[in-house]
Amino acid sequence: MTSYTSPSYPQTNLLTSKVCAITGGSTGIGRAIVKELIRQGACVAVNHLDDSTSLSQIDTLKQEVTALLPSSAPLSSRLLTVAGDISLPETSTNFISATISQFKHLDVFISNAGICQFHDFLTLPSDLYKRTVSVNLDGAYYSTQAAARQFKSQGTGGSIIAISSISALVGGAGQTHYTPTKAGVLSLMQSVACALGKDGIRCNAILPGTIRTQLNEEDLKDDEKRKYMEGRIPLGRTGVPEDIAGPVVFLASDLARYVVCCFYSAFKSPSSSPFSLLCSLCPFDTVSYMVVTAIAHLYPYQTIPIKKIANLAIFDAQTGAQLLVGKAPITAIK
Repeated sequence: MTSYTSPSYPQTNLLTSKVCAITGGSTGIGRAIVKELIRQGACVAVNHLDDSTSLSQIDTLKQEVTALLPSSAPLSSRLLTVAGDISLPETSTNFISATISQFKHLDVFISNAGICQFHDFLTLPSDLYKRTVSVNLDGAYYSTQAAARQFKSQGTGGSIIAISSISALVGGAGQTHYTPTKAGVLSLMQSVACALGKDGIRCNAILPGTIRTQLNEEDLKDDEKRKYMEGRIPLGRTGVPEDIAGPVVFLASDLARYVVCCFYSAFKSPSSSPFSLLCSLCPFDTVSYMVVTAIAHLYPYQTIPIKKIANLAIFDAQTGAQLLVGKAPITAIK
């Protein structure tokens, strides 16, 4: 286990005047993203469930956001919360409409809502399977579609960011109902990037590894298992939700204006997937935890300054051909 502690992100105001909407923003990774977006200058609309637990979480989120704002800024000028079950198509439509009513336009959409209840494959109840698919995949589809329609109507482009999972690339015995949904979210981003690129709408996915949230809290209470997981992570520690917020800020900002159809993955180990190249893409402090592989199909191929990159490989997403590599030649992934 590493003794290194990540510092807070610098306050860059990269997102000043931008309006962002996020699903599943009341807790975990989503909550951290909401607060960092606001720290960097954005106005944020948050979708959440309407149950008592979620409402309590939203109340405390409002308090935390209020503490981030100047005393003269009313909370409603920077934060909107909208209740609704994201698995239902009408929830996404209503959520985007409410965002436009409050903030007048939309610049960034983050599909984050997801559930994961570990369960044995052979005894998995059909209701659990259906609910996981409906929230994680159907919800991502409907909300992405609603946001894309708004971007199209505005005619000014936009950024869509989906929080997938490293589980999109690797299996898990207790996650047979969960991993296919995260693979689906990744595939959705690849496809909508192709469908929406002509309209200036950028679509990307982030695939977090082991991040300490309410989804795996019980699992990581097992010291032996936690130490095993930490031993497989190059940085020697599990991630925290704030580690994912930085890359979201980057992808939401104009610094990523030519980044499309990429996914950024925090791998569990150098041999954890066919895409086993470990890379560090850290030109900015906003990607402090991202040990990543970027698999990109750029339009046209983009040159990236090697001096800003350590151990980065980019592959054509369609052919698998190697486009660019920093430091050491790597055999192209077919």
